[in-house]
Amino acid sequence: MRTAAQLVETLARAVQAAHANGVIHRDLKPANILLRDGADGGRDEFDDLSPLASRLPSLVPKITDFGLAKCDGGESSELRGPTVTGELLGTPNYMAPEQAMVPRQPVGPAADVYGLGAILYELLTGRPPFTGETPLATVLQVLHNEPVSVTSLQPNVPRDLETICLKCLHKDPRQRYRSALELAEDVQRFLRDEPIRARPVRALEKLRRWVRRHPVPALLLTTGLLAPVVALVTLSLLSARLVRSAALESSAQQAELLEEATKEYSRNVQRVVKADYKVNKTVPPTPGTVPLSIPATFLHDVGEQLAQVSRTGVKVRQFSDHPFPWRTGGGPRDAFEREALLRLRQSKGKETVHEFTEMGGQRVVRYAQARVMERSCVECHNTHPQSPRKDWQEGDVRGVLEIIRPLDKDEARVGAALRLALLFSAVVSGLLLGGTMLVVAAGRRRALVGS
Repeated sequence: MRTAAQLVETLARAVQAAHANGVIHRDLKPANILLRDGADGGRDEFDDLSPLASRLPSLVPKITDFGLAKCDGGESSELRGPTVTGELLGTPNYMAPEQAMVPRQPVGPAADVYGLGAILYELLTGRPPFTGETPLATVLQVLHNEPVSVTSLQPNVPRDLETICLKCLHKDPRQRYRSALELAEDVQRFLRDEPIRARPVRALEKLRRWVRRHPVPALLLTTGLLAPVVALVTLSLLSARLVRSAALESSAQQAELLEEATKEYSRNVQRVVKADYKVNKTVPPTPGTVPLSIPATFLHDVGEQLAQVSRTGVKVRQFSDHPFPWRTGGGPRDAFEREALLRLRQSKGKETVHEFTEMGGQRVVRYAQARVMERSCVECHNTHPQSPRKDWQEGDVRGVLEIIRPLDKDEARVGAALRLALLFSAVVSGLLLGGTMLVVAAGRRRALVGS
């Protein structure tokens, strides 16, 4: 590892000398690095860098093949060496991303820093940073993928050396070393066991690179993590709406049933009257009469009975600002009932009023609808000796029918459904996370096999 670092330090200082003279190589790769045997009297015998000779410590590297070099901002006319197309100059496995872009981007010293990083990567791992089945596939990897970490291929490589290598291979030229000299000096710090200047890639940057390398697993992972949260929020909102909707619908049905029962009772009273039976219309009952109360009183009695025997906790009230004198507490008792009576009178019984609130430490819905005078009841109310008004008209709002319905059982049912949905969401998330791990593991195996 130290030998590879020493070799790259020497190359970096040579590249810095070229840059200082206005020359950018643009095709740094192992095949363009020749090794001279410095321990053999300086004979001009060379081996290229790939494959490495076993006597690497005694060899002196020499950079060759400046056929693609750029001098003083100009382009060389000779385009020797491998190229992808007429527009892309360089060798795909070692080419900086800015060299592979179409349209072509400005290429400066940072491209050679990238090439040095690619050489160091191969020295450490035995393979280039990117290798595709075709030159085009390799170029696409250079543009869109991140290199496999050095230590995942060679766990014995020191972390500092890996950090130096990956900094050179950053896709953004501004994130690489600012010069080849800066790279050489950081490699020298590593060789001296001093702290390097290159910072390890931050967690957020690692995450960003991982997402770019593994878009499908990243999508699966994000979906798996967010699914329970989204499901919890969505189902919580839906459950509250379901509870309220179900409670209102049930209250409306109960009010409708009570109204129909009252109408049927009224018809029965009429039948008794037509049969020439004397019907009681006063309180207390007149002797010698059939003790049938008027329909409004009947509904009040039913409400009181329900409040006493109901197993569901449902309560029924009937109230008016013109209650019968013998009905104690027959007027509005709180702000909701006063508001309900006012609004229902203003709408002439066309609307309903409801409120979700708490009564006696219990969540309830209060549902109110108008009691409207019908033709059969107008005369009864106007002629009754204890009626507070004598000018009732058909369609007048005589009072209000209120259903007070607890929500605890509705909430329990919806809560059970919510827990089942969340369990299903957790299972789906687990499957997504398991799929993510399998995809990532398969990708790692392919990378290791390819190495």
